[in-house]
Parts: sequence; structure tokens; C-alpha cells
Amino acid sequence: MVYHKILRFPLEMQKVTSKNILRSIQMFSCGWSVLLILCKKNGYVEIFWGRRRYVPGIYEKNKTLYDLVKRVAINTVAQGTAADIMKIGMIRVHELFHAKKLDAGIVLQIHDELLITVSQKHASYVETLVKSTLEQVVSWSIPLVITTRSGYSWKEVSK
Repeated sequence: MVYHKILRFPLEMQKVTSKNILRSIQMFSCGWSVLLILCKKNGYVEIFWGRRRYVPGIYEKNKTLYDLVKRVAINTVAQGTAADIMKIGMIRVHELFHAKKLDAGIVLQIHDELLITVSQKHASYVETLVKSTLEQVVSWSIPLVITTRSGYSWKEVSK
């Protein structure tokens, strides 16, 4: 019987230091304001790769409903981009496993994490390949940092 290692790959954006947290908040506020102006103009928001979500409620006069729609618009951009990063990463990892004929496979994706099963013989190699592949999904000024954990069970990798 071959025992497989489980590798866990949570995607994490680089931590913002306390020195520039106020600056970051101001930049995000400005960015969200521009996003909402464009949403009012176009009637939709776009994620990083151009996928659109139409937001007809952006013209709402009721402040409570308008505030809800604003959150929907902002969350669509943030969460939609994150979801597409994960999808692109999964496709690239799957293609990599196939191209290199590795005894490894994606078992499960939960939000920003991938669970991968791999033979113990290839575990270290696959861990390095997957980390490198996922970190290169986007090339932004803030790097996408991947952390890894490995073990023989879900309990071991989710500590």
C-alpha cells in the first residue's frame, strides 16, 4: 500500500505592516470610490480579468439599500478576483501534474486553500512546484505568498 502525503496550500496576500496601514486604507478607500463611480456610470463592476457583474441597485435612492449594493459591488471585485486567481492556479497545477506525469492530484479546494495528494517519494518536489506555480498566477507589486503544510491526514495539515 502506498501512503500519500497531503499538502495544504493556503493563498495569502503579504501582510501589511503597521507603518503603512493608514496609507493602505486611504489607497483602498480611493480605489473603492473610483470603482463605485465607474459602477454608477456603467451599471456593472469588473474583476481583474474582465468578468462583469451587473449591479442595477447602484442607482437605489434608499440609503440602506444603496449601502448594501455598494458592499456587493466592492465584494464582487475582491472575491471574484480571488476566486479567479484560485481557478487559474488550479488549472496550472493540474496541467503541471499531467505534463510531468506526477503521482499527485488536487483532492479539494476550500476557499483559498488546495489539498493535494502526492506519493511520499515526490512530496517535496511537488510542494516546491506547486508553491512556485501558484505564486506566479499574478505578477502584482504585492506578491502572492503561498504557505505550505504537509502531513498524512487532514488533522496534521490543518493545525
